Amino acid sequence: MNTDHYYEIGHKHEICEDYAASGLLGELAFAFVSDGCSASTDVDFGSRALIFAAKDALLNGMAFAKAEDLGDFIIGRAEQAGKVFASMHPLALDATLLMTVANEERVRLLMFGDGVFIIRRPDGLTVVEVEYAPTVNDNPAPFYLSYQLDLERLKNYANSCGKPKTIRTTTCDGPLKAIEIKTVVETVPYDRVTELSFRREEVTMAAVVSDGIGTFREGDDTRIDCLDMIDDFTLYKTTKGSFQQRRMMSLKRECRERMRTHGDDISIATIIVQPDFFKVQ
Repeated sequence: MNTDHYYEIGHKHEICEDYAASGLLGELAFAFVSDGCSASTDVDFGSRALIFAAKDALLNGMAFAKAEDLGDFIIGRAEQAGKVFASMHPLALDATLLMTVANEERVRLLMFGDGVFIIRRPDGLTVVEVEYAPTVNDNPAPFYLSYQLDLERLKNYANSCGKPKTIRTTTCDGPLKAIEIKTVVETVPYDRVTELSFRREEVTMAAVVSDGIGTFREGDDTRIDCLDMIDDFTLYKTTKGSFQQRRMMSLKRECRERMRTHGDDISIATIIVQPDFFKVQ
């Protein structure tokens, strides 16, 4: 298996609040992204802390632990890191966390918050987009693991949720743009972890992506749908070495030539589960 990752600041941001990491731990491959909340402070540190805490979870044998137990471990470990710095803002850990791990038998994807899963299969593609509806204060805030650290804050968040989160799952057989696609939309409780699990042979590639993929716009400010960016993010000339970084740097040049921009930070982390089966379509 091969892994790689990439993150980049959005053109409306002063600091990149996304972070990503990927790698191999023995026979276990991992790919993580985290997206810090722009309304909070010091979340560039928080997104990194969550990812390092997630890596610690793997070192503690928790790659396939129950989602709730895994989330509790990660936010607890990240909180310990934050306590070292008295000057750090108390909301610094307000960040999403998207994870995919794979071993010789299984591929697992987990999402604490919002974002996108991209799963390429031998016979097609699955894209899962998760977003939160605006709260009663018209603030579309995802449910962060950090809310578990403050019961009063958790209560206020729960009371402000006018609607649960939305999951849009798009599947297709064959190339995304060549075959008719099927999309299913469902609403689920705001605090339910989004989780997928596959047998290894069912997946050729798994990627986790921050919601910045949905903020691309044409030069005339026309919004570009997330699905229209999937191939731009995940079709590679080769899956060796820094394949994801090469793809994103090429995309960056293409966007500059076409005057496309992305207002939010973007991050992606990818596992090529079956290099022998992964082909540019």
